[in-house]
Formats: sequence, structure tokens, C-alpha cells
Amino acid sequence: MKYPITVFFLILTFCVLPLYASGNTATGGRSLENAAQTAVVDISNRINNGTIAVVNIFTSNENVSLQVIRWLENRLVENRKLTIIARQQINAVLNEQEFGLSGYVDDESAQRIGHLLGAKYVLSGEIIIVNGISILNIQVIETETAMLIYSNSFQIEDRQEEIKRNRQYRF
Repeated sequence: MKYPITVFFLILTFCVLPLYASGNTATGGRSLENAAQTAVVDISNRINNGTIAVVNIFTSNENVSLQVIRWLENRLVENRKLTIIARQQINAVLNEQEFGLSGYVDDESAQRIGHLLGAKYVLSGEIIIVNGISILNIQVIETETAMLIYSNSFQIEDRQEEIKRNRQYRF
């Protein structure tokens, strides 16, 4: 009778607790790149095929926005479950329709952009600061129905803390 309890605690210790600890809860953040990678894995688990456009990540720093978009696109390409619309095509449509790359994209405009691009899904997001904590919010909208397919928030580590731990951020 003692062995099943021991096995249960071993499974709990080695399988469940690491999953809980790796989450993006208030106990700690993750790097921006890691958050983007986690979002892509989550999205790929929900959407098996189709065309997706990574439209925008709204933030006060356009370079950060572009880097996060690149990370998302790169990870989506590596995943090979979705077809990614090229950045040049997205920029051409955004410019033609007078949507700003650095501007906020709401559900209605994301749906319209997706239709113009021929994308089944549109990924957009934002990086905000709440009480001194940076948060990456990501959403995926289905363009035909405007249904929210994916939505998640990731607490991002403070870059100064990363520098202190000798990690490098390249923007």
C-alpha cells in the first residue's frame, strides 16, 4: 500500500509541479522571446491549418514591436502547421488601407485586414505595463466569424533584471 502513494508523489513531483512552475503567473515572468514561443505553441495546438497574418504587436517602442512580430513569425514558420502571410504583403495592405503598423488593431479592423490579406486568422497583441509589470497580450481572431480563437497574457521579465543575470536582449 505504501508504494502507490510513493509513486503518486513521484509523478506529482516530476510531472505536474514543473508544468505549474513554468507558467506565467505572478510568481515570475519570462523573456519576451520565450513568451512569443509559448504563444505559438499554444496557437498551433488550437489551429492545425490555415493562413495567418501577424498584423501588429502594439507597444510604445516600434523596434520592440517589430522584433516580437519577427519572433512570432519565425516560430510559426518553424511549426509548419499554418501558412504565414509575408510581412511585405501585410505592410502593403496596412499602408494602402491607412492602418498604422504601430497603431492599435481592434477586432473589427483585424477582421477587415484579414479579409484583405486572404488570411483565415489574424494575430495581434500589445505590450502594456500594469503596476510596473510588463505584460504581453496576444490574440488570434478568425476573420470569417470574428471569433476569438486564442487569447493569453504573459508576464514579461524586467529587462534590467535580465541584464543583471547576464542575459542579452537584442533589439
